[in-house]
Amino acid sequence: MGLAMIFQGVLSCIFHVCPSNLSLQFDTTMMYLIMTLVFVKIYQFRHPDTTINAYLCMFTLCVALIFEALSIYVVQNTITKTLFISAFSLLCFGIIMYLGINFYFNRS
Repeated sequence: MGLAMIFQGVLSCIFHVCPSNLSLQFDTTMMYLIMTLVFVKIYQFRHPDTTINAYLCMFTLCVALIFEALSIYVVQNTITKTLFISAFSLLCFGIIMYLGINFYFNRS
């Protein structure tokens, strides 16, 4: 987590010196990585009996980053962007509900 914080500072400096969509991608990627690491570590401290698989966690982060890159670079039209954000929001809500129910009933 310490290295992630260092890289977040470096990549945030790059974004603020020369703001562009490409440097924003680097900055937000590190934010997602730090947020994921902190969330998983806090969850492991509070629930040592049920922990998330590291491969599944990083795969989920990778899928979220792919959706972020698609929203920045591929989807340009306003209507298409609205449909993309709506579909991604519904998918994200469904995943959160599924994981919440699974964690509530303490299933792996």
